Amino acid sequence: MSLPKKHLKFTNAFLLKNNTIIMPNILKNIKWFLIGIVVLVSGCSISPLSRYPDFPEKKKEITSTFILSDFVLMEAVAGDTVKIDVPETKRYAKACMDYFAGKLNEKELHVDRAVLSSVGLLMDRNKKNPVIRSVEDKQSDVSQLYMEYPPYFEHEVFSRDTILSQLLRIVYSSLLGYEKSKDETSQNIPAAVHLGKAFGSRIMAVVFGIGYDSPVSYRAAVERASPKNKYETISFDPVTQFTIMFYLIDVETGDIIWDDRAFMQGGTINMNKLTGMVDKIVAELP
Repeated sequence: MSLPKKHLKFTNAFLLKNNTIIMPNILKNIKWFLIGIVVLVSGCSISPLSRYPDFPEKKKEITSTFILSDFVLMEAVAGDTVKIDVPETKRYAKACMDYFAGKLNEKELHVDRAVLSSVGLLMDRNKKNPVIRSVEDKQSDVSQLYMEYPPYFEHEVFSRDTILSQLLRIVYSSLLGYEKSKDETSQNIPAAVHLGKAFGSRIMAVVFGIGYDSPVSYRAAVERASPKNKYETISFDPVTQFTIMFYLIDVETGDIIWDDRAFMQGGTINMNKLTGMVDKIVAELP
């Protein structure tokens, strides 16, 4: 699901209320999350196929695809802090990637491997956040949780190989938030060629899953703390939301050959919503 440039905003704000962009304080410092948020202002979307008209021909040459992904599920707690539920993030990531792999195979992309590379790899490495790693942690007050720097998980393929880990970071940094316009040349990522050699497939699929959960208790606390006077023109309405970004890269050339994304907000994050987002993304593939 793609948005035309004039209706697409990558900003420090990601909430939309009465056509006003809102930036909650809690996310001002979470650059990794903010870069990936897409705000739909108005208008109809432009399909990825119109931006990548050569893809149907390139698809005929695809013999194998591997998937790499980075997921993070954040929950608002206080101030500019979020807590990271690592087991829950990994559970959603695995289920989402398994579903992605099955759907991509239906499109004859021949997925032969799917790896959750990391949790929060591109989050600010200078900022600690409270982390949940066990059932006991889930029952603990946030003040009792260990404070950790990201990434909160890195697959052993990368944690044991410094070069691969650096290549992964370069590829992810190059992709995050990227969307090709209809008339521009597709971006080339040389690091993807070297990273791809480690997996042996023709195509690298990259999936970013970025979730922000705003519990009812937190929203109520924010509402109580919000100033209310006649001069206040922008209100703060923290909303649960999730973004999935999807990219295909030809590892023989390093060219991005497809990009798309889906976005949801409101309610709660669950697998039905995530699989629905995957369905929207995959449906655009020829």
